[in-house]
Amino acid sequence: MTQDTATPERETYRAFAARLGLRLTASEATPGAARLAEWPDAYHFRCRLILKGRPAYTFWYSMGSAHAGKEPELDDVLSCLAGDAAGYENARSFEDFCGEYGYETDSRKAEKVYRACGRSAAALRRLLGDVQYERLLWETDEGK
Repeated sequence: MTQDTATPERETYRAFAARLGLRLTASEATPGAARLAEWPDAYHFRCRLILKGRPAYTFWYSMGSAHAGKEPELDDVLSCLAGDAAGYENARSFEDFCGEYGYETDSRKAEKVYRACGRSAAALRRLLGDVQYERLLWETDEGK
């Protein structure tokens, strides 16, 4: 079990979720889903982040084969979503994003990843609202 500790000015993902009443549901994706073929040995889930009074955020989440038989945990999911959103928010442009993550700027795959990060960031902001979204990105961590 992860300790729930952080520096005084930072909050753990677990504490952040608890404070807001944020919940996660996850159901394993069907094995033949075409969109999951790029990582066939992983475990893929259709997840929903739920915050009372707000429209839920539904998304795909994958875990490597070492996680067999496990479901995603809320703090791990928040860490991944926050990392992707922070990378997108920190980039001044697509070219900047590519430079930061080692993509070629003429790559269709890079553009697809950049746009997906942007859509995810926007959906997360809609779910949490501006203040909590910013807090998640810049004032939370694993607290290990």
